Amino acid sequence: MINGIELLSLFFISVIVLFISRKVAKAISLVDIPDARKQHQGSVPIVGGIAITICYLFFLSRHTSLIPAAPVHMFGVTILAVVGALDDKKGLGIKFRLAVQTLIALLMVFGANLKLQYFGFLIGDISLNFPSWYLPVTILAVISAINAFNMIDGLDGLLGSLSIIIFSSLAILLLYHGQVNLAYVCLSLIIIMSAYLLLNMGLLGKRFRIFMGDAGSMVIGWTVLWFLLQSTQQPLQVIKPVTALWIIAIPLMDMVATIVRRIRKKQSPFQADRTHIHHILLKLGLSKTKTLLTLAGVSVLLSGTGIVCDMKNIPDSIMFYAFLTVFGLYNVSVNLLISRINRKTVLLSEV
Repeated sequence: MINGIELLSLFFISVIVLFISRKVAKAISLVDIPDARKQHQGSVPIVGGIAITICYLFFLSRHTSLIPAAPVHMFGVTILAVVGALDDKKGLGIKFRLAVQTLIALLMVFGANLKLQYFGFLIGDISLNFPSWYLPVTILAVISAINAFNMIDGLDGLLGSLSIIIFSSLAILLLYHGQVNLAYVCLSLIIIMSAYLLLNMGLLGKRFRIFMGDAGSMVIGWTVLWFLLQSTQQPLQVIKPVTALWIIAIPLMDMVATIVRRIRKKQSPFQADRTHIHHILLKLGLSKTKTLLTLAGVSVLLSGTGIVCDMKNIPDSIMFYAFLTVFGLYNVSVNLLISRINRKTVLLSEV
C-alpha cells in the first residue's frame, strides 16, 4: 500500500537531514574546492549522498519486507556510502575502489542471490541465458553501474534529475506489472532525491548548495542495478532485460563512449577529465540549465520508449537493435561535436 502521508513526511525529513548534514560537512571540511576540472564557485559541502543514504536507510528500516534480502541491501548501501565519503574526503585509489565494488558484487550474488545471467530473446527466438557466467558478468555489471552514475555526476542537478527519471520509469513499469512493494521503494527514492535537488540546484538559495559526492553516486548506481536485477532476472522477472538499456541509456552510453575514447588515446579508463556529454554540451556554448534540460529530456524520451515497448510487448530483438542504433547515432554525434570543439579551439589559438 502506497502511503502518501508517509512520503510527504519523508520529503520534509529529507530536507531537515540535508540541512543538518550540510552543517556537519562544513565543520569537518568535507567540501568540494574548485580546480581546473571542477569549475564551480566557492567550497560546496559534498554531503548529498550521505544524507540521501541516511534517509533511504531510515525508510527501509521501517519497510524491510518491501524488497527481498533487505538487510543485505542495506548493508551494501552503508558500505558504499562510507567508502564514497572517504573517497570524497581523502581521495581513495582506483584499485581500492574497484576492490570494494567487486566485494559488493559478491555480496549481491551470494548474500541476496541476485545475479545477471538472463538477457532475454535478443536474437530472434533464442533465449540468452548464461548460468555458468553469472559471476564475472554480475561483477562487471556492478562496477559498470557504479562508475556510470559516478561519471555522469558533473553538473548541478544532472545526477539527481536522471536518478528521478530512472526510478520513476522503474516505478511505472513495476506498478504496471503489479509489483507495488518495489515500486513504493522507488517512490521513496524519488521523494528523497527531490529534496536533494532543492539544495543541489540552489532553489533554496545559492548559499545552501550541496553536491552529491561519490557516496551518493555509488549508492544510486548499485541501487538502480539491484532493482533492475530483481525485476528483470528469472524467476521473479516482470520487466524485459532489454528494457533496462533504455531506462539507464544516458549514464550507460556516456560511460561506454567515454571509456572507449580514453582507451583509444591510451589513457586509463578511469582517468577523470572533461569529455563527458555534459562537458561537451557546455563547451558548445549551452548554458548549464539548457544542458540539464537537454539531457533530462533525452532521458525521458529514451526511458519512455523503453516503457512503451515493454508494455506493448515489442520483441526483445527489435528493442535491442533499436537501442544499438540509438547508441550508434549518439556516438557519431558526440564524436562530431568533439571535432567541432577541437576545430574551434585551434582557430581561437591562431587568432
